[in-house]
Formats: sequence, C-alpha cells, structure tokens
Amino acid sequence: DVYKRQIPHEVDYSRIDIGASGEFVHTKLVAAEDCDKKLVGRIVETYQRLAPGLRAVCFMSSVKKAEETAAEFRQAGIASVAVDGNTDIELRAKVMEDLASGKIMVLVNVGVVGEGTDIPDVEVVILGTRTASFVLYAQWWGRGSRLVLDAAAREGYDQLTAAERRARIAASAKPFYRIIDHGGNVIQHNGPPDLRQAPWTVSYTHLTLPTTPYV
Repeated sequence: DVYKRQIPHEVDYSRIDIGASGEFVHTKLVAAEDCDKKLVGRIVETYQRLAPGLRAVCFMSSVKKAEETAAEFRQAGIASVAVDGNTDIELRAKVMEDLASGKIMVLVNVGVVGEGTDIPDVEVVILGTRTASFVLYAQWWGRGSRLVLDAAAREGYDQLTAAERRARIAASAKPFYRIIDHGGNVIQHNGPPDLRQAPWTVSYTHLTLPTTPYV
C-alpha cells in the first residue's frame, strides 16, 4: 500500500550544490537543513502517528541533528540513542543489541547504519535528510528489508519458489516494513529503488512495503 501525505519543509534541496562524488556538499546540506526548525519535531510526530511502538532506524545529515532528534524522541517518552562515526565500537554494538531487544526503539544515526548492517528487527526506516546518491538511498532503503523468520520458516527456504517465499514472509513476525521519508528522497530518485519511474510528484511518501524474499 502507498500512502501519500504532505509534510511541509523549508529546505530547498534543489539549491544545494552536488559535489564531484555525486553527493550534496555536506556543509551546504547541513546549513540548509538547519533552516528548517520544525524538522526534528515533525520526525517524532510522524513516527508517533504512523509507526508507534515499532523499532526504527533514522538517518540524519549531521551529529547535531541526530542528537537533537534522539533527544526529541526521549522527551516524547520514546527510548532513542544517536550514534555516528565517532561513537565507540563497543557502544555501537551495545546500541544494536538494545535495538534488537526493544530496549531502544529508535536508533538515530549519521553514516553508521549503512551497507552491510544487518538489523532484522527494524520495522521502520526514517529518512530525516536527503541524499543525492542513488547508491546511498538504496542502502538506507534496504535497512528495513531483512527478514524475520523462525526456524520452521527457514526450513528448506532456499528451495522454495518466489511465491512460496512470499507466503512464508507474509506469515512471519515481520511481513512488511515502513519507510517514512522527510527528505523527499522518493522524489529525488523517482520512486523506490526497484520501482523507479518518472515523474514522481508527491513531496512526501509513506510506504508500507513487503520485505523482499532472498532469491
């Protein structure tokens, strides 16, 4: 199911320069997002409205914004921690364990939970910023796609057809996950990574997505 709702924001991403790497110039991205004083509050408000009680990973553009967002979640009574590239490795591991156990409900991060990070229990991915990089966008998107299958559901899984795998996923503890996009990434990249089309005109899209069967 696809739900389209407007979330007003003050950031004009079209005016932010893109560097040689194909990504927004970071200092200009952060400066532009600092102009949107309501961004952090809307992230918490939208989570409470669309995904209350679900474990989430949230992506932000800067350490400052990540810490502000985690603090706003905690103020709302939602256990949250911010991590970034300078966070101690052991602390990061503990935070991941706490997210898996439900001790932490929202993990806010900057450049940490990307490619290769496997957190099957994540039910919601919050995009609190925008990336000009399609590769990074696809990596963020994929953080919610890990399957949660018990031993019985995994039995013979590799030998199943795609339809049979989808049936097992549908009956699992996590038949779908949710994307909450506050940065207009769906527009920037013309839709979900595997369903890109042009034009994609909504300014905010909340998607409830099936988890993808391993093929």
